[in-house]
Order: sequence, then C-alpha cells, then structure tokens
Amino acid sequence: MEEVIEISNTIYQEIMEEGKKQLPYEACGLISGHYNKAQSFWPLVNEIRSRNKFFVSKKIVQQKIQDILNTREQLLAIFHTHPTTAAIPSSYDLRNHPDANIDMVIVSYKFDSPQLKWYKIDQSGYKNISWLLPS
Repeated sequence: MEEVIEISNTIYQEIMEEGKKQLPYEACGLISGHYNKAQSFWPLVNEIRSRNKFFVSKKIVQQKIQDILNTREQLLAIFHTHPTTAAIPSSYDLRNHPDANIDMVIVSYKFDSPQLKWYKIDQSGYKNISWLLPS
C-alpha cells in the first residue's frame, strides 16, 4: 500500500503563508506530527536570506526539535521553498539533507499557484510521497 501523508488544512495554510511572506527568499521550517499526520508547523528563520539556499544554525534547530519533542510529536519533515524553481530537490538539497528518517517538503512559487511536494530522501535520491488534505 502506498504511503500517504495527511496535512491538516491549518498546517497547509500556515506553510503556504510562511513561504509567501518570505519571498523573494527561501523560507524554511519543520513539520511535526504522528506517523503520517502532519499536525504542527514550526517556521524557522533563513539566516542567509538567500533566493536559492537556506541555513539555520544547529543550536536553533536543536532547540526547535526539543520543542517538538516536548509536545510529544515527532519530526516528520524539513520544509523549504523554491521561490523561482520547481518543487524538486536540488543537488544542494540532497547533499545537505541531514537524515533519511526525516522527509523533505518543498513548496515552489515558480507558477501562479504554489505547488507543495513531499519527498522521502535516501542515498539513492528522492521519492515523491502522496499527500492529502482531510475532507
């Protein structure tokens, strides 16, 4: 059976709004929840304010992960945007992804309608994972 991630409408809207707010720079953050249900969004500050990369210091990421654990959720994915390119992991994204147990979410603002893609990342590359908004 194919894995499907469920993203609440509220979290979806928060992710899309954060990405739009940070344009023309890449936005970033963390998504947490339980198993295949995304329940919380944790925006982070892109410390390099770049249009094609994001960076958050290790200390800030560790603190945010601790905040997630304190809510008894698990880190599901690292989120970032591609302001002018497709929602496909770049070689830089793949090289710098920290953990195969954490997924990658990319939102592209290349077209009029933003596009969200959810990926599993491993040594061989990436795999698109289906997601849905609950009805």
